[in-house]
Amino acid sequence: MVYVPRAKIKVITRKAEENKFIRDAIDRENMKLTSKALNILTKYGVTADEAKSAAVSAFSERVKFVQELNSLAKEIRECEEKVELIKKLREVRPYHEEFKALEGRKKEKYKKDHSGSLQEYYDLTQEILKWYTNGHTPTAENLEKKIEVLTAQRSQKNAEYRAADQKARELSEASREIEEFLRQEQRRDQQKKEITGDEINEYYAYLRAKGLKGTSCQRHHSLLHLAFKSAMKRRIIPTNPVDQADRPKSVQFIGNYYNAEEIKQLIDCSKNDPLHIVIVIAAYYGLRRSEVIGLKWSAVDFVGKTISIKHKVLQDEDGVADYDVMKTKSSYRTLPLIPVVEQALIAEREHQAEMKKAFGRGYCKKYEDYICVDALGELIRPNYVSDHFPIVLRKNGLRKIRFHDLRHSCASLLLANGVQMKLIQEWLGHSDIGTTSNVYSHVDSESKKLSAEAIAKALAI
Repeated sequence: MVYVPRAKIKVITRKAEENKFIRDAIDRENMKLTSKALNILTKYGVTADEAKSAAVSAFSERVKFVQELNSLAKEIRECEEKVELIKKLREVRPYHEEFKALEGRKKEKYKKDHSGSLQEYYDLTQEILKWYTNGHTPTAENLEKKIEVLTAQRSQKNAEYRAADQKARELSEASREIEEFLRQEQRRDQQKKEITGDEINEYYAYLRAKGLKGTSCQRHHSLLHLAFKSAMKRRIIPTNPVDQADRPKSVQFIGNYYNAEEIKQLIDCSKNDPLHIVIVIAAYYGLRRSEVIGLKWSAVDFVGKTISIKHKVLQDEDGVADYDVMKTKSSYRTLPLIPVVEQALIAEREHQAEMKKAFGRGYCKKYEDYICVDALGELIRPNYVSDHFPIVLRKNGLRKIRFHDLRHSCASLLLANGVQMKLIQEWLGHSDIGTTSNVYSHVDSESKKLSAEAIAKALAI
């Protein structure tokens, strides 16, 4: 049996199966879209795993063509301006030549009668000298030939741009279709079956192997027991399989954490990584993974200098889901906007604006209000954070910790700098101070030193 974290354990029921005609119709449509996507990948010689990165590369190539087209357009405009100036100069040059040939009163009279044309000649000469400081001015005919060459080049670049734009859009769409198809297939592959106590024990073991604490496993145990009890009440199953499983034991958790220097090094090393803004927010505020990914721009008050934690994003086997309901009432909190984080957020917003402009229609508009998105505007998946974070550490030679350990690091640094446990509870969003004390009491070295000094003073001999 395949287990997935936080999955709802399913039980066979005697309810009627869904309409087979509808199911077949959906399957046909999925296969049609996926076949189209695979044809696109074949067209460009890209594998399914490479689809997303190939789309990003294609969009980058598209941006390069846009820059080259803008440069050609600018050069053509300049040539056209020069042609117009040179032609106007050619029209008024006879006045200047005739004026030069005259002398005395005739010259003065000619200057008075044709002052406008002579002034225009002077102004045009000065304007042209700005372009050609050496005095060698090309003919209008030569410039027009150059414009023809540049226009032909622009036409060629336009064709290349359209091809790159089509490639980028098709690969981006193909990547999305394949991801959706794989999600559909994964859901269909999950089988419904009756659950035994041994399988539930295996599920608990899986949760522990993934890093869940005993207390969290006990919550799973309680929820499962309640769910199967409800199934028994409705006579869907004869017995409660959770009664046959072993209740997980709770052990005191001692988290791994970084010191201040390690945190600074991590933030510095991740500057060019997609997770940089995620790491900065998690390190300074100690937010849970779901809280970081769920942050929206509307939650940041740059005027009032506050940031509000009131939305979260979770991921399970059915995909990504966002919620306005937080883990506990205490999870809703408004914290001061730290200057370093404010600067990182401003830089991230500017970067997203550049990406949106560069990728145009290929940029995803669905998650525009979210802070943590990738280069194409797609929401950064919670599982991607957990999978990519160790890669960042390994790549930069940093000590191995979990992403959630940034939360422990934040609390540990607060404790080490004399912040009271009650304030840390509010900062982290714990429902009660007991949770904060139990988890972080082992690092509260300052309070232990004070206790040692107090007893030594009281019993001084």
